Amino acid sequence: MDFPKGQAIEIIEQYTQEYITNKILIIGASTSFLNGKIKNLAKYLKIALEQDYQTPKSSRLFASAKKEVQNGSLAKDQLIQYEKFINVEIMDVFLKLNEDKRNAVLVEFEPSINNTLYATLYQTKGLNDPLVAARFFNFVMSKQRDWYKPSVSFAAFSKQERWK
Repeated sequence: MDFPKGQAIEIIEQYTQEYITNKILIIGASTSFLNGKIKNLAKYLKIALEQDYQTPKSSRLFASAKKEVQNGSLAKDQLIQYEKFINVEIMDVFLKLNEDKRNAVLVEFEPSINNTLYATLYQTKGLNDPLVAARFFNFVMSKQRDWYKPSVSFAAFSKQERWK
């Protein structure tokens, strides 16, 4: 990460070490980071600090799996494949909702990206933009569990034949 010296000092003075570390961990666990989609990590961290990025509840779904990946007992590929599986499943369920329900979900999602870089992407490409889609998936997992629940747990997913 390359922050200009003045900006780095400003960040260190403005935020606690614990807060900065927490945001770094959130970014490191994000789908965007794991899939290599963050091009300017310093800028992304600055925005995460300013906008107080939070670990979505969906991350709790993956928390134990991520620990196992870090401990080396699971392949990182399994976790990435599971997250992709969940994301595809979310989109399938979302697209099967009636139009009124889809619109209601989007109306609730939009404030979560207003005043962010994602807002412009969303206005031009909608959920077709991969960065916006990643935010939508996290949003769904953290706020919309009334219409979506994962069909399979990570434990069951990782026991599938292809991982043995």
